[in-house]
Amino acid sequence: MSIMKKRILVISTIVLALFYTSSCNPNSSGDKSAISADSSTIALGEASFNQYCSGCHNFKQDGIGPQLAGLTTEVSADWIRHFIKNPKQIISSGDERAGELFKKFKAVMPSFDSLQDDKLNAVIAFMHTHKSSPRQPAKDHGKQVVNLIPDSIRPSSLVVKLKLLHKCRLQVIAVNCL
Repeated sequence: MSIMKKRILVISTIVLALFYTSSCNPNSSGDKSAISADSSTIALGEASFNQYCSGCHNFKQDGIGPQLAGLTTEVSADWIRHFIKNPKQIISSGDERAGELFKKFKAVMPSFDSLQDDKLNAVIAFMHTHKSSPRQPAKDHGKQVVNLIPDSIRPSSLVVKLKLLHKCRLQVIAVNCL
């Protein structure tokens, strides 16, 4: 074999080895869809999820927004990242899943475009720890808001007079029933 052929063979082998190790390593920096399994990242994700997401989402049933158990097995981490950053743009792009969510929940999730990438990736890592569970749909009462007090509340004849003593203190002067 000539020296040139040996060099090509060695270089090809190195390139293939580098390609193989980088493409098969799910935590490689080149794979932006990788989901971290690091416990400190997951802990940061849980804290961030509780701060930013738990008001509308959980992992058991639909609420204001969809339940999120198993989401990371249904869609890519990149799709989740883009949706969290700018859900309106994903819906407007014609994305079928995003359109169905909008149709079902009749609202656009607020965008979290200012959420730092490390927190965003940590939230996805935390969500990834919640595997799919049987979906329990939210109760549909046929209306957006259910009136929890069906009877009107009668006005009271109770009158309370207050007197300001200091900036932060009030004194009850009299309580009268009319």
